[in-house]
Amino acid sequence: NIPGVTPTTHADAAYAALDLEAGPEFWVGNPVLADDPNVRIAVFTDGNGNFCIEVHTPTGEAVETTLRSNPGCPLFTLRPAAIRLEPRSSLVINVP
Repeated sequence: NIPGVTPTTHADAAYAALDLEAGPEFWVGNPVLADDPNVRIAVFTDGNGNFCIEVHTPTGEAVETTLRSNPGCPLFTLRPAAIRLEPRSSLVINVP
């Protein structure tokens, strides 16, 4: 439970109502952006407080794209990095 957050689900979607005066500061959005819209990105912690980024391409073709931090993200800064993903593959990047 997070003070000021009321989670709910409806029609296979998750929602959260935020009471901005009751809870901590929130940042909503994807902290990492890619030039290619077909790339899927997951950001998570490794259990020790370090951030990791998993980049995946579900397509049957190799993808070359550039990853960068979302300019408004307060979590970390990722300098633009060009990557190549082979078809239907993933890459995990540890954020220093």
